[in-house]
Amino acid sequence: MRFELFSLGEDMISVGIFHKHINSPIEKVIVSGSALGSERTFKNAKFANVSGLEVEFVKDVFGIKLIGNLTFSKSQVDVERTEGTIARKGRSLQGQAPYLANILLVYEKPHSRFNLSLSYNLTGPRVYDVATQYNDDIVEQARYQIDFKLGYRLSKSLNLNITGKNITARPIVLKQGGYLYQKISTIASISFGMNVKF
Repeated sequence: MRFELFSLGEDMISVGIFHKHINSPIEKVIVSGSALGSERTFKNAKFANVSGLEVEFVKDVFGIKLIGNLTFSKSQVDVERTEGTIARKGRSLQGQAPYLANILLVYEKPHSRFNLSLSYNLTGPRVYDVATQYNDDIVEQARYQIDFKLGYRLSKSLNLNITGKNITARPIVLKQGGYLYQKISTIASISFGMNVKF
């Protein structure tokens, strides 16, 4: 279900609620006790339910467009007991974060040579690997990323741009049972480009 409200300009707001029932969802799991230690594979859970609220908006503030998307969700998975798997009910679906936020600021005028966009993306904590035995799941901690793009129009057919991705280079932090399991470094990148229109 979704409710949308539009202004005479480009401003809008949308609020929606959703529910998904997924049969036999595929999840990444840890298989412990092998000769090589813990291994990762994929298994099907019995089913999963995902419900949530989503808000989207566009707002023009003094020529700067603010675009946003916020999602709050709750997921539940039931896993049947097998020879190598313990029965579990009501845990979160692997990879499903309880909240997501994407905010984009855009400056772009028809008669301006400059254009700029800045984005902020936040992902809440989520199950990274599902534990199949009596260990805790490995959980990826909440993480944000900031990107930008700056453009300059030299002529009607030639544009220069600078693009920055993951400029804060936040690491991916994994925890198991509240203790640090692994920290994965990420890389910030800045690239320069030229666009030519014929």
